[in-house]
Amino acid sequence: VPFIAGCPVEVGSDSLVFCSDYGYWEALAAVGADTDGLSGNHVNDHGYAGAAESLAYYASLGVPVYGSGLNVDAACQPLMWEDHGNTFAFVGALAFDPQYAWATADQPGACYYYDNKERILNLVRALDKQVDVVSVELQYYETYHPFPTAQQVVEFRELRGAGADLVTGVQSHVPQAWEPYGADAAGGTAVLPGPRAD
Repeated sequence: VPFIAGCPVEVGSDSLVFCSDYGYWEALAAVGADTDGLSGNHVNDHGYAGAAESLAYYASLGVPVYGSGLNVDAACQPLMWEDHGNTFAFVGALAFDPQYAWATADQPGACYYYDNKERILNLVRALDKQVDVVSVELQYYETYHPFPTAQQVVEFRELRGAGADLVTGVQSHVPQAWEPYGADAAGGTAVLPGPRAD
């Protein structure tokens, strides 16, 4: 959700318009958050201006983000990260509605997966040769079931096949199953979530 100064509290029980006031960042800082994935479908709940304000707030904190940006090219860019000599690439995308959450050529929002699928698959293939760990997160179709949909399994495995070491779904409103998947699954590489492999 966007960080908005003086975030207005929506008290209606059916309200699905969200934001966080600036001070809420302290909770994330307290748990050691170094970066933030912004592939969620609420990034533009306060319009393009709210999304731009939120991105500016992250920048003012020096907190890098991925999955969202001031335009579609920025939103689909990976976040490159190094820690103790280990290299990572984080990619985030929104594979769900609403359309107003999707970044455009000149407006902020999340990287919409299906408009940019080939770009993302090619990006993952290239990143696989450049870094130790490629992590892809998708805000996918929301379900309240502990097992993924059949199409979710297909698409998450497709990303794994392109070279992602981790594929996570950030959409589930309940815990979902996971599976080790791929040639090096025994070595700990996982696709999250997916049906459990016995």
